[in-house]
Formats: sequence, structure tokens, C-alpha cells
Amino acid sequence: ADKLVWYGELGWLLWNGFNMILAYDWADPDRDVVDDQSGRLQFGGQWTLIPGVTFDGRVRYLDVATDTGDDADVFLQMHLWF
Repeated sequence: ADKLVWYGELGWLLWNGFNMILAYDWADPDRDVVDDQSGRLQFGGQWTLIPGVTFDGRVRYLDVATDTGDDADVFLQMHLWF
């Protein structure tokens, strides 16, 4: 299958250690199939509590071409850098 994907992210440093994020990703898993693409809009923030520990929280909205699988969720993760 011939795939096509795209991801873009804007970050705004509000203050030292806290970034606001707006992101969008788009994917077409098989370019030969009509209307199988999907896009996801994300809004959230990243907080670096101490060097090496980052918390990431986002609200995400998934938009599929057929409108049968549209969904929204909250994404939380913690990065430990060493």
C-alpha cells in the first residue's frame, strides 16, 4: 500500500518549563482507497517539573473521512529523560 502521512506542531513557551501545544496529524493509509484518511487535532501543554521529568497532557479530536469513527480523548503521559 502507498501511504501518505503528515504531522505539524506549534509550541509556545509561556514561561520557563511550560509549553502550550497545538498539533495536527493526518494520515492516508492506502492512497488507492477513497475516503480512508483521518486527521487528529491536538491541544495541550507540556510541563517540565525538574530537568529530566516532563508531563504532557492533551485533548485530541480524531476526524475520519467517513464520520463513522470520529472520537475525542484526553492523552496524558510522563517522560523520564536520563
